[in-house]
Amino acid sequence: MSDLTAAAAAQPVAQPVAQPVTQPLAQPADHLGPAAAACEGPAFPRAIKVLAGVLLLAIAWQAGLAVDTLLSQRWPLSMQLFVLLVAASLVVAYGALLQSRTRIDATHIRQTGLWTKEVALADVVQFKFLYVPYLSWLIVPRLMLKLRTGRRVVVQSADQEVLRAFARLTYGALWD
Repeated sequence: MSDLTAAAAAQPVAQPVAQPVTQPLAQPADHLGPAAAACEGPAFPRAIKVLAGVLLLAIAWQAGLAVDTLLSQRWPLSMQLFVLLVAASLVVAYGALLQSRTRIDATHIRQTGLWTKEVALADVVQFKFLYVPYLSWLIVPRLMLKLRTGRRVVVQSADQEVLRAFARLTYGALWD
């Protein structure tokens, strides 16, 4: 082996250092296209609202049948208050389900309900759109968001324009 070859083999080979990519993320609102003007609609489909109402009425019916038995027994005041609190919670949750709305515009997604969820689109790092064709009346379509902070937010919608905006956010130009 020549001296030149031995010297080259003994020298470590300098590897180029990879530079981190620092280009900004594309703005999700760019994918909204003409829907960048705000669209809004109900968060839950009518079938879910009716089903929840039927279940609430069934619970109320069973409670009505059990009232005589419950009143004949001497329950402590704390237990009676607990039962009233549970009943009030069910009614408030049902009212929130009926009135909940989802709104999306060029900068934010917002859903009202028991509490309001609002997310800036610039804070979202991942979109997942869950939509089951022909079963959206039973399985509520939703957009699952992962934020820069690591927090995850789920937003439901039953409105076709809002669902189209969800799809454009998730799939971009592929959806148009």
